[in-house]
Amino acid sequence: MDIFYEKNIGNYKKPYKLLHHLDAFKFPIHLHDEIEIVFIIKGYCKIWLSGDWIYLKQNQLLLIGSRQVHYFEMIEPNTEQIILQINLNYLLRDQQLRNEIMLKFSNNGFTIEQQSTQYAEILKLLLEFDTTYASTKAFKELQLYGRAYDILDWLLQYKEKKDNSNHKKVRGNANDYLIILEQIMTYIEKKYKESLTLEDLANSINLSKWYLCHLIKDATGMTFTEYVHLYRLQQVQQQLINTQSRVTEIALDNGFKSLKTFNRVFKKYVGCSPTAYRKQRK
Repeated sequence: MDIFYEKNIGNYKKPYKLLHHLDAFKFPIHLHDEIEIVFIIKGYCKIWLSGDWIYLKQNQLLLIGSRQVHYFEMIEPNTEQIILQINLNYLLRDQQLRNEIMLKFSNNGFTIEQQSTQYAEILKLLLEFDTTYASTKAFKELQLYGRAYDILDWLLQYKEKKDNSNHKKVRGNANDYLIILEQIMTYIEKKYKESLTLEDLANSINLSKWYLCHLIKDATGMTFTEYVHLYRLQQVQQQLINTQSRVTEIALDNGFKSLKTFNRVFKKYVGCSPTAYRKQRK
């Protein structure tokens, strides 16, 4: 399956994207800056979210946090679901507020209890959003903007209540946390073709290996090595499709030390050999 970092969803006029699916489908492994709300109208699906499987059935609501690695698999045919992605970078102009909210939703996501007040309010707004999104009403973007704010407000209320009941504390400074995550991603993007180690990363941003190890696991559900493998595979897959280069050449050019390691990692995450993948996509 393809692996990618989905970027720049929406804009200042439309800081959201809504999908209404009525079919059985697989959505490849990916992550994005936007928070994502998933509602199952009917049917049953499973979602791989930062290393764990979450099984969603009819009438369940799920919140996927910013930059959480995930993908979808429909288990039942004709599963119907609504997916709303909200880009906080466009919706919220205040950077400190935006970072604090993104941090609140940076855990592995959570389902919203159906008996809660917030569930009823979020679902009502989500269904109204779905109807308005598909309409040709005048000034509908103004209505959608307002509902996006309202949905975010109810999500925050639910998260606050959930955190208080579990006696959880918010990690450190929100802005610092997001800056470090950005530094990690930028470093991997620049260095993935080289022999990349956690120690190199720690030295480059003056933080301990132990701290980075836990931060990466907390943010993505993966170890540092697993995340680097996935990023390298994303580049490999594009080259397998778009170039005629030999598999060995592509593997070594993207940071894999040996063909044996590359084949093992590729099969683990993609589900087939590189050669078979190339034939399927040609």
